[in-house]
Amino acid sequence: MNRRPVVIGKEEQAGFDNYVRKHYQQALRESSQVVADFGAQDENDNLVKAVFDKMATPRVFLIDKWRNELTDEDRKSYYPPETQDRMKTQAETIMAKAHAQLEGVKP
Repeated sequence: MNRRPVVIGKEEQAGFDNYVRKHYQQALRESSQVVADFGAQDENDNLVKAVFDKMATPRVFLIDKWRNELTDEDRKSYYPPETQDRMKTQAETIMAKAHAQLEGVKP
């Protein structure tokens, strides 16, 4: 099956990169905890790497999760603060215009 590469804009890419970083950081913390719970002395680096390799989702699959499993609000939480602020301002402007139009339609 031929799959088209997913095209992501600059702002979405920044959010996706933050999402991926958080995913891998969590997987690494969990891997270290699994090794510690197992009772390995000094959390053997090779053992942590092996567990991490099993727990971490490959980046290529994370884009599907990013696009299909996360809500718009969840995705926005990973965007840089300045992008979140701009998006909020745009949404407020749209809502104000819609409200003004509805006010003009009243019977």
